[in-house]
Amino acid sequence: VGLSELDHAEWVRSEYMTMDRPALALDENTPGSDVTAETAAALAAAAVLFKDDADYSNLCLSHAMDLFEFAELYRGEYDENEAFATARQFHPSSEFGDELAWAALWLYYATGKRF
Repeated sequence: VGLSELDHAEWVRSEYMTMDRPALALDENTPGSDVTAETAAALAAAAVLFKDDADYSNLCLSHAMDLFEFAELYRGEYDENEAFATARQFHPSSEFGDELAWAALWLYYATGKRF
């Protein structure tokens, strides 16, 4: 997650942004089940989309499963942590249950296994 006030100060494509763009990370101390589960869902969907490229599809699926496991194990909303306070202005989170369900659905679709 980037710093919103910096990213939104420049209205150009990101490849033209030459200023420092610090990023914040989620971990067991600053969980973000909403963000990680949503990303897991996107990667599981990518695994389905790119099934004809087995190596890439498997890579997407592996990362999707890792992120889903993280989202389940370290539950919490990303914006509960003050480090992410500025992001709250642009994307407030109200809960993460729907993202966990969405990720589980895509993982099931990609693997045929229940999550």
